[in-house]
Amino acid sequence: IAASSLIVTGGDSSVNCYDTDLKPLWKYSAESPVTSLASYGDRIYAAAGTTILVIDLKGRKTDEWNLLRENTYITSLAANKYNVACADAANKIVIVLDHNGVVRHVVGESGREFIIPSYYFDLALSNDNILYIANTGKKRIERRKIDGTLIDFLGESGTGPEGFCGCCNPAHFSVFPGGF
Repeated sequence: IAASSLIVTGGDSSVNCYDTDLKPLWKYSAESPVTSLASYGDRIYAAAGTTILVIDLKGRKTDEWNLLRENTYITSLAANKYNVACADAANKIVIVLDHNGVVRHVVGESGREFIIPSYYFDLALSNDNILYIANTGKKRIERRKIDGTLIDFLGESGTGPEGFCGCCNPAHFSVFPGGF
């Protein structure tokens, strides 16, 4: 977490926090494996099963949001000043919530928007509320408004500089300030 100089990791069934010298500061034990992390301000968001845990910078759980979807598998979380977005690979949807856990938008409920052949379903959320979503079956990163409206996309199937190859790409990307 850049603003606080903390390093936060997740996996198995815990969220762990370290200082910049990699000295352990705290450990939060979750009931399910932690599949994704995001942070904004003084909050850490951890996906654990069908739940998003909200943890403060001292390792205390301050809230818990149950997404109430059957077979949910969260593969990516992103947060900005306004929202928290999560990619649910099992249901092939993106859920956008406010910082109180209230669902604002669900993208992909029609069942046709995202082709996700495996559990590589990444997303990013810019400071100006633009979603960047990996549509791996279409081999592209889509730029969408917060309500899910498609703006444009980057990528195609192929091995050239503009293409993505393999069954599960693009995966694991970041958006930097300024939209890069």
